[in-house]
Amino acid sequence: MPQRCPEIPDLVSIIHGKLEEVDEEHLRKAAQQTVYILAAQHSSLVVSSLLGSSLPFDSHTCAMWRSLATEPALTSQVLEQLLEKLSRDIPYKESKSFLLGGGAERVATALPLAATCALHELLSAPEAGPAVLGLYPALFGTLLLRLSCSLGVQLPKNLQGRDRRGHGAAARSLQPGRYRGKPGWGGEG
Repeated sequence: MPQRCPEIPDLVSIIHGKLEEVDEEHLRKAAQQTVYILAAQHSSLVVSSLLGSSLPFDSHTCAMWRSLATEPALTSQVLEQLLEKLSRDIPYKESKSFLLGGGAERVATALPLAATCALHELLSAPEAGPAVLGLYPALFGTLLLRLSCSLGVQLPKNLQGRDRRGHGAAARSLQPGRYRGKPGWGGEG
């Protein structure tokens, strides 16, 4: 078992900053490979660090998540950690909305929302296929439950109207109930 390494969150943050600075594709690939190498030794710390990224995930954070889908054993480990976070944490909290006549509304909680967005990034990577097949029953059950718990749930106030990816993609990525399938699967493609 790898020992705890308190520098991992700082390293992940530094890598993210470097990804923002570089334009050369080979440097981006090297930075993403570094995230993979860190995760291979300290997966739970890397996953926790990436889950702490602000939502919606920017393109660099998405690339770091997808870099964790390159090797089936690591991908399975990361998927299991995300499924655990979705199963363990409450998906929303009830809050009284005094401005809307005192009724209660359901507001998404940050960690399960981030885990759902992370799953979206991992599942969108074709390389994740073998790991997804191996965990299909658990993924299906957890995501079906997540979907049912997400209906009628509002985004947290700090995320409403946020669009850092451009053209509404971020808003769509924060809607867990939005199905984005492959062409021919009945999704929007």
